[in-house]
Formats: sequence, structure tokens, C-alpha cells
Amino acid sequence: MSVRAPARPHDGVRSCNPADAGLHDLTPATLLGWALALAAAAVAALAIADDAGVAGPAALPDVARALAASVAVLGVCGFPLARLLVPESIAAWRPLLVLPLGAVGCALALTLLGFALVPFGVSLPLVLAAGIVGCVLTARRPVTGSPAPAPHLLGLAAVGLLIVAVALVPSFRSGLATVTGFGSDAHMAAGTAFFLQHEHPTGLDTALPIDEVTPAWRSKYPIYYALGAVSTVAGLETWETLMTFGAVMLALAGAGFFLFAHRTFRAGVGVAAVAAAVAILDQRVLHLPMHPYYNQLWGLFTLPFSLVFAHLWFEERSRQMLALLVLFTLMGALAYPLMLPFPGVVIAGAWALEQRRRGERVLPRIRGRRPRWWMVPVGILLAVPIFGVLEKIGQAVALLGNLDSALEDWQGDLSFHPPVGEFLAVADVPGRTALVVLVCLLAIAGVRRMPRRVGLPLLVTLGLAGMAGALFGVLKDGQYLYFKILAFAGPLIVVAAVVAVGSLRGRLRPLAVAGLVLFSASALLGARDEIELSFDQLTPQTIELGEWAERLPPGASIRLDTPPPAQLWEAYILSGRPLGSRRPNPHYPHVPRSAGADYAIDWRRRPVPADRAGPPLLTNSRYRLWKLDGSGGEDTTSRRQFSGGALGSLADPG
Repeated sequence: MSVRAPARPHDGVRSCNPADAGLHDLTPATLLGWALALAAAAVAALAIADDAGVAGPAALPDVARALAASVAVLGVCGFPLARLLVPESIAAWRPLLVLPLGAVGCALALTLLGFALVPFGVSLPLVLAAGIVGCVLTARRPVTGSPAPAPHLLGLAAVGLLIVAVALVPSFRSGLATVTGFGSDAHMAAGTAFFLQHEHPTGLDTALPIDEVTPAWRSKYPIYYALGAVSTVAGLETWETLMTFGAVMLALAGAGFFLFAHRTFRAGVGVAAVAAAVAILDQRVLHLPMHPYYNQLWGLFTLPFSLVFAHLWFEERSRQMLALLVLFTLMGALAYPLMLPFPGVVIAGAWALEQRRRGERVLPRIRGRRPRWWMVPVGILLAVPIFGVLEKIGQAVALLGNLDSALEDWQGDLSFHPPVGEFLAVADVPGRTALVVLVCLLAIAGVRRMPRRVGLPLLVTLGLAGMAGALFGVLKDGQYLYFKILAFAGPLIVVAAVVAVGSLRGRLRPLAVAGLVLFSASALLGARDEIELSFDQLTPQTIELGEWAERLPPGASIRLDTPPPAQLWEAYILSGRPLGSRRPNPHYPHVPRSAGADYAIDWRRRPVPADRAGPPLLTNSRYRLWKLDGSGGEDTTSRRQFSGGALGSLADPG
């Protein structure tokens, strides 16, 4: 008679992933590897900060508040979801999923309550209280499986913190928790989150910097509710929180790419960590939080999780895994509908291959399913965001049928086509084109490690993305879609290529180590180049305009005699006053056209206003404030914002 050996705690984790073999059997070499890799990464991050000109920790207090608030809000909301939804097969990485699930759960919960007419000042405490109660209740609930060893989890947390630190180098350089880069949607992102803190999502309030949620963003309410929640808990303005929260979301995307490399590509923990870091620190990925492209950043965040959970659902068909797949894919669709083809083609292709392998119908009938009546009110409350997704899909389909004339409405704020190497973590070195080709070939080899039902659809998806990128790379006004397509495809290609290099064994093991080091160095060089382009968008001088406005008489109006692009943030900061301009910005909700006003603001070293009533009242290194004599024309200033055509001609229409 045989005697069964007693099960160890981690024996409950039944994984079909070969990379999980020996996960809990740590060796001194493994610990030394983590220590050396993290030490090298920390030194590289410090070198990047020093090269960028970071002079001191002036921005650290506000950044630390925003970072702590991000972890607190997402942690409270995500812990119960991780305990309830993460199945036994990936229990080892349950702690890694707490913050990503918190981001999705918090965003969707606040959106549902917002459309249910619950004020934000009530809904946020309700969500946080529910999260705290959920933490207490689920902490007492036994769960199957045990987490990965602490060194792995702490190592991944350290990698995440380093990613956050690198993404925030421009903020540390300026010494101020402000908005950096040149993404012209940033004022809309901060203003939309601020609006949702005070109004119903479909409301209108001219007293706010952004007086309504633009129809072009009607699917994106959840991501701005999440930003509003974090800024409220941090006690900061939404524009003070935007960059730090964006850096956190970038790190959470890195967690998704780690799971993608480890669970889907079957890479070991160390190789998967390197693959995720290289993919996230790629120059054009790092571009998203630094400039910031907040909407697209959320789309990138959800992409790897959708792919991982789709793959795992095909393996085990559990309801928990299906719930995770639906949550992240729904969040991605709401945040950035243009990313849907990536998980959509992979999931549809994997579904078709799996059904044919089993000899079943591709679209089998669903029988014996109990009705889910709770989906009816949820669907009603999300009707507006879901309509926004469908509307954007319709616009994209119409675009494909009329590329010649429709692209000018989709050109965004890019005026050039970035080199392909910037999307594939290939630094600007001699032989860059050959290295790009090598990375693509390595990616094909890496995809071969995946299960065929997922690998083949992914390969098709990346091939289609490459062809689409090439098409929009040569079309007039195609630079926007070129950038978007490659920014989603690039990290997937990079992960596959790094996994292929890291999988070398035997006598080729030194080549694998060298390849991983070179990939990491190349990504860091690209990150350094991106940081060199990322300076303050909302400057201290512009922020000071808010103090000037408080010193003016009640109801006094201001004319903006500044270039139209600069008026975006100037109007935001001065939104408590009636505003106007002789040349308002035509591409965004803007101040009205007005020839006259009580006061005017212009830039120094520019011709002085002809209708000034004396010397400037206030000045700083950029601006001058003038009292006007009324001879300039009629005062038609207003606190209402006006639409000047298609917002998508410059704003992010994704």
C-alpha cells in the first residue's frame, strides 16, 4: 500500500505553465540574481536622473502623496476582488493583481454610481468603505494556493517603483508636481476628472475649468473617475496628480506584461521581469505617461491582462477567469476603443481554433445558463459609455472606407512619423534598421513558445498591425494612427523577442544573459532620449496666473493676448474669470472671441496691447497683466466654453 506524502502549502497551485516549475524553490543564485539586477537598475535610474538635470527633491512631497493615495485607493478596492476572482491556477500571483483589479474596480464602481445620480462626494466614501469592509471579510475567507515567494514579489515591486521613478524624472527635474510633455489633451484630462468630482457625468457647469465631458470622450468616464478619486484622497489638484497616477498605471501595465511573458510565453520569472521592464521603458511607451496620453495609457494597461486571461480561460474555462477577462477587456474598450482589435483578433482566433480542435460549432448555443438580472441595471447605467465605444468603432470603420479625406480629422497632435526602432526598444545606434529586423525575427521565435491556439492569432494580429502601421506611415496625415498602432504592437513584439533571447539554454546561456543586458541597456537609452524631450507643459509662471486672478475685482474679465496653443492651460488656471481672446484656439473647447475686456494677459517681449491703460500691473518671467481702457472693442468674454469644430482634429480621438 502506498502512502501519500503530505501536501506542502504551495502544492495547491496546480499550474500547467512550465515556467512555474520550481517557483517556490529559491536558491542563493536566484536571490543574488535579483539583488544584482535591481542594484544595476537602481544605478541606471540614478544615472538617468542625473543626466536629466534632477537637482533636488522639491517635487517629492506632492509626488509621494499622490503615490501613497494611488496605492491606498487601488489597494483597498482591489484586495477583495483579488481574493474573490483570482483562481487557484494563478494564486501565486494574486498579490500582483491587487492594484490592477483595484484600478478597474474603482473606476467602474464610481462610474456606475455617478450615472446613478450619486454625488462624487458620497460615492467615493461609499466605494472606499465597501472596499474596506470587503478587505476585512475576504481576509478571513480561506483561499486556495499560496503566493509566490516574497523575494519574487518584492523584486517585482522594486521594478515597479523604478519604473515609476523613471517616468517621473521630468517632474523631479522641474521640482514641481505639474504636467509635463506636449500632449495637448492633458488639460482636458485633468479638467474632466475635476468636472466629475463636482458634477453628474452628463452635466454642464461653466464655473469649472472644463465645463462638460466632451462627446468625443463619452466612453472614458471610468478612467477620469479613477484620477478624481486618487487626487481627492491625496488632497491635490487633478493636474498635480496626473503625472504620478500615470506613472503608477504604467507600472501596472508592466505587471500585465510580466504575466503575459510568464504565463502565456512560459518564460521564467527573471526573464519575464526583464521582458516587462524593457517593454514598458521602450521610448514610445514611456512617451504615454510623460506627455501625457492618459486615455491611451489605460488602453495599454488593459491589453496584456486581456490577453493573459483569455489564454488562461481557454485552458481552464473557469467563471473566475472569465470574469477577469471580461473586466479588463471592458475597461480597455471604454478607455480606448482603438485598442480593441488587438485582444479582439487574438481572442476570436483562439476561440475559433479551440472550437475546431474540439470538433464543436465555432459559435455554440448557450444552454442551461441562469439569467443574470443584475446585468440589466448595469447595462442601463453604462449605456452612455457603451454607446461611446460603439460610436468610436463606427467612426473607425467609416475611416477605413475613406482614408484619403478622413485622416485629417485623426491626425492628432503629431506632425511626424517616429522611427520604428522607438517602438521596439531599439536605441538610436548605427545599424538600427538591422536591429529592428532582428527584434522582429526574435519575436516570431518567441511566439513559437506559446500555445498554438493563442500564438497563431497573436502572430496574425502583429502581422496585420505591421501592415497597417506601414500603410499609415506613408499616407498623408496618417502619423496619428501610425503611432497608435505601433504603440500597442511594439510592447507585444518586444516581450516576445526578449523571451526568445532569455530562453536560450546550455552553452548559449551566456548569450542569453548578454542579450537581456543589451535589451535593457537599449531600452534605458531610449528612455533617456524621451526624458530629454519632456519638460513642463503647465509651468510655474502659468500656475501663478491663478494668484493674479484672485487679486482682481469681482467679476473682472480677462482677454488672453497669447498664442492659441498656450491658451489651453491659461484658460484652465483662469477659469474663475470671464475670459476671451481675439484669436481663440480652434481645436478644443475654447474661450469666446472678444475684442475687449477689463484686463489682458500677454507674454513678455511681445508688442504691448494698444488699448492698455498704463504700465503692466503684474509681471513674472513669462507674463504681463494689463489694465485696459475699453477702446479695444466690445467685451464678449464669458465663463462658457465654445466648441470650434471637431475636437478630434487635435485631441486624442481614440
